[in-house]
Amino acid sequence: GKRQLRSTDPYTRASDRVFIETINEYFVGLKYVFTEPDLTRVWDSTRAALKKANDLLAKRRAGAKYLSGAELPGLTDYMIAPLLHLLPLCVDLSGHKWDDYFRTELPELYDYRNTIEKDPTVHKLVVPYDEYIEIAKGRYKNPVPEGHPSYRVFIETINEYLVGLKLIMSQEKAKNYKQGDPYPPRVNPDVLRLYYRESSPYAQRVLMILNAKEIPHEVVNINIWAKPDWFMERAPLGQVPVIEFDQDNKVLFESLIIADFLDETIPGKRRLGSRDPFQWSVDRMFVETLNQATAVIPSIFTEPDLTRVWDTTREALKKGNDVLAKRRAGAKYLSGLDTNL
Repeated sequence: GKRQLRSTDPYTRASDRVFIETINEYFVGLKYVFTEPDLTRVWDSTRAALKKANDLLAKRRAGAKYLSGAELPGLTDYMIAPLLHLLPLCVDLSGHKWDDYFRTELPELYDYRNTIEKDPTVHKLVVPYDEYIEIAKGRYKNPVPEGHPSYRVFIETINEYLVGLKLIMSQEKAKNYKQGDPYPPRVNPDVLRLYYRESSPYAQRVLMILNAKEIPHEVVNINIWAKPDWFMERAPLGQVPVIEFDQDNKVLFESLIIADFLDETIPGKRRLGSRDPFQWSVDRMFVETLNQATAVIPSIFTEPDLTRVWDTTREALKKGNDVLAKRRAGAKYLSGLDTNL
């Protein structure tokens, strides 16, 4: 790779992780998108969580362009970008217009989302929001009967639809490995392998880091509904992302752990995380806090009526917006540079 995405300072790295986990909790509106039949019923909770996310982001960003405090996004920025891209779903599907709501009620989330999505790495990776919302709306036209909150068909439809879209990997449509498929040998052990799922924002985090740092890699898509045995041997939790690397096939999983490892051990095009221990810790606290606001995303796939959880979604979005505004503090990116982790 060509740059390091995270800080070399232990405390700053720890703070960044705390921030990511915290803000993810405030993204609870996304969880409601997948779990709540009626998002309007949880709108108060969503709204409150969004407010917390907004406040946390504002505090962490502190007027900077990026959470990295630099002119380029850093590791922290790339960790929250995928979920932030989907966050408007919990507002739109609750009967509100996300653009208007974010702009007036969650100004920090609105500004930061617009800023980070202009970053070349983020822009070329994420699937257009309009495509996500159309698929999500289709779920509510034909919801699963009350008492049977299983949206596997809907999720599988999205997974199949997203294969090959805006992915930085190959000119050909990627194969999805499923139960019974043989393990694809690593032809070049010097090339890191990423086990991936197109619709996973957590896997997207790692893919963004690999591309931002220009680290040579290959992508192997996994069918999450019928996981190969060889994948489960590498990922005991059965979740993506997972990376496999080096001559002896070392394995790491969990997106934040992978991101930290890649930025610290592979300089790449540039470092994305802060080198200051305190700043790294602050960044981690910010990301963790903002993650709370994105927790509303799953509701899109599990909640038949997102309007029932709109209050919760709205609250979470507002929290995320405030957190982003505070952290960003007017900067283009959280890093203060062009982009950072």
